[in-house]
Amino acid sequence: MANPFFITVITGLCGIAGSATAIVAVRYVERRYILIGGAAGQGISMFIFAIVSTVAPNSVAASRCLSAFVSLFIFIYGATWGAVIKVLLGELSSTALRSRTIALAMCCSWLSDTLIVCGIPYLLSPDYANLGGKVGFIFGGCEVLALLWAILFVPETKDRTLEEIDEMFMNVSLRSTWPPSVY
Repeated sequence: MANPFFITVITGLCGIAGSATAIVAVRYVERRYILIGGAAGQGISMFIFAIVSTVAPNSVAASRCLSAFVSLFIFIYGATWGAVIKVLLGELSSTALRSRTIALAMCCSWLSDTLIVCGIPYLLSPDYANLGGKVGFIFGGCEVLALLWAILFVPETKDRTLEEIDEMFMNVSLRSTWPPSVY
């Protein structure tokens, strides 16, 4: 990349724009569909990123394409999983356990962020895994798992009161959750 600082600024702005988009999306779109669309969009972005980096490594066009798809990934993340999962945490947690549930979720989030930040240099480095842009296949695969999880296990909470959500979970037994439904 000719100017990595410029790309960093662009990706940061994409994250901000995505988070601002989430403010509107959460009001008008069902949370479950936001997560499903987000996982699909992020997965496609990462798979294209990995394919382009594998097919045309070290070309200027590939470099621009990779920058574009990373920016798109970050925008989609900000608009969907980055913001909406926190809304769901507040809505799905039982009233009695809400503060502990959110604190535990944030600990897990920081742990996974740390593992990714510390692990990426080893995945990219020629001295270790030497995956380069193929690391997009790993992240794309994780997005496929996130997509399946959102489809199979995330109930819809939009326009439901916290009491209705608590009652929804009290009335669900393990037998009645398979096959999965939207609740």
